[in-house]
Amino acid sequence: MTLTDHHTKDAASLVSRDRRESLKAAALAGTTFAIVIGLSWLVPLPEFGAGIPLPGTALPLQLATTALTGGVFGITYRYVRREDRNPHLDSGAVAAFAIARASPSITATDDLSPWAIAILSSGLGFWLASVVLNLALRRQWVQCCPPRTEPH
Repeated sequence: MTLTDHHTKDAASLVSRDRRESLKAAALAGTTFAIVIGLSWLVPLPEFGAGIPLPGTALPLQLATTALTGGVFGITYRYVRREDRNPHLDSGAVAAFAIARASPSITATDDLSPWAIAILSSGLGFWLASVVLNLALRRQWVQCCPPRTEPH
């Protein structure tokens, strides 16, 4: 086996490990986020247009897309979090996902209540998903991404 073959095998092993760890992060965050958002749909607030967000759409589809959103957050958060802790990046990732998820609920009216509820429920969901991921990373159930390295 040549040095190049050995390096290729090591690189493939690292990619496989990284994908597996990202999948674990996605599963944890997606499940957590879907549970939080699913529970928020049980709170009837008709005066604010809250509740199940897409009337007429199958609930399993809504939960699946919510879990997928949480899963994408989990993968992204794992990369943001890395081994070099930066609380500003951590909280920025939570805020960015919450704002992006709540943005479609903004309408052309002056009533921002539905948007405020959407951003609060999304923010809570993503924050709890980050808490679960931080716990999993601390206990090494999910491995951190290595620190960024500068190209030589």
